[in-house]
Amino acid sequence: MIVAYTLFSGSSGNCTYVKSGSTEILIDAGVCARSIENALISVGSSIDSISELFITHEHSYHLCGLEVISKKRNIPVHLTYPSYDKCVQDKSYLKRSAIRHEIEYEREIGNLKIKSFRIPHDSRQNVGYIITDGEDTFGLATDMGHVTEEI
Repeated sequence: MIVAYTLFSGSSGNCTYVKSGSTEILIDAGVCARSIENALISVGSSIDSISELFITHEHSYHLCGLEVISKKRNIPVHLTYPSYDKCVQDKSYLKRSAIRHEIEYEREIGNLKIKSFRIPHDSRQNVGYIITDGEDTFGLATDMGHVTEEI
């Protein structure tokens, strides 16, 4: 069973927590690391339980807490090549934790399968994610410029 919580949403910051079984991930880290840690505690988790982090795009309200989380924890960070190229120009700390992907990619972590899809937005490349555990499916799309046929 997939459990998902929107910890933060909006122009002041975005972060979504997803769990299935013992696998826990975050999508975006758009507020300070301390706020993310406190929000995770409020839903019965902690930053130490997070297996991997997925970034939708390179705007600051999706990345704000990423630097502290990346420096303090060894959590792999997934992002597309266009977002990585922009982020690394500004954020060299990502070089050690980032895993770069084509815009449309799939990743399996524990019992979760995560698949990205394109979202039109005024960023280098915004993606959404479809997450399944074989039983449930959860989709996340942020900052959508308009609905495409694929979406």
